Amino acid sequence: MPYEHEFIRDLNRDEPLLEIKDLHVSFGDRQILRGVDLKLMPAETVVILGGSGCGKSTMLSALIGAVTPQSGEIRLFGRNVDDLKEVEYDEYRTKLGILFQHGALFNSMSIFENLAFVLREHTVLDEEEIAIVVRMKLEMVGMRHAENLMPSEISGGMRKRAALARALCLDPMIMLYDEPGAGLDPVTLAGVDRCITTLGKVLNMASLVVTHRIKSALTIADRMIFLHDGRVLAEGTPVEIAEHEDPRIQQFLEGRADGPLTERGVNDDYVDALLGQGDRA
Repeated sequence: MPYEHEFIRDLNRDEPLLEIKDLHVSFGDRQILRGVDLKLMPAETVVILGGSGCGKSTMLSALIGAVTPQSGEIRLFGRNVDDLKEVEYDEYRTKLGILFQHGALFNSMSIFENLAFVLREHTVLDEEEIAIVVRMKLEMVGMRHAENLMPSEISGGMRKRAALARALCLDPMIMLYDEPGAGLDPVTLAGVDRCITTLGKVLNMASLVVTHRIKSALTIADRMIFLHDGRVLAEGTPVEIAEHEDPRIQQFLEGRADGPLTERGVNDDYVDALLGQGDRA
């Protein structure tokens, strides 16, 4: 059965909502993504794992149009985004929510106004209807009691949940999470993980989660993708990734300081590097 939304009516439920094919992204001479492939199915939670600088956040930036790939293809709801007219792309993006690493709330607005702003910009709802939707979304993340507070008056975990409520205002079919646990204590992080899992099931929403937090990843993922050096090193269920034989993955999962991820090249000449005579890393 196809989806009910008019603009994706030809997409069947056994097709990916999001598909990345051979994606390459570079900043100058520095290659960040080197041919990444990814599929996100309806109601699925996929976690992207990998060390700092492996390309996780760059991939999200490419998905929301903040970074232009050098080559490759991004298909959203069955359509190549490069083929979409501007008005079509804007409509597609309303079904793509994102929770930024630090929430990105407007500091000059109350929590209520942060959510209402999105609805005023992208819908034709009147103020009474907007108020109802705002309170419904805040209730979903346990934040309705804080609607009149300013972002500076609430904790980091509460800001994350308020930002998640804002991202849900337009009823996205896909949620993108960029390091949702950044800066949170373990208890608060567990609450955010539960929120991600529960909302995905209740709202039948697909989720793509970028993180380096192993416990969170193993808790929320249906499928995991391990990025290394801009490429997909491994893909599988949490159990398959946890039992993967690649020593780089095991070092990352175990959080060991020593191993193949941190080894320097045996031929590095430290003196030449200091004098500017060696190859630059």
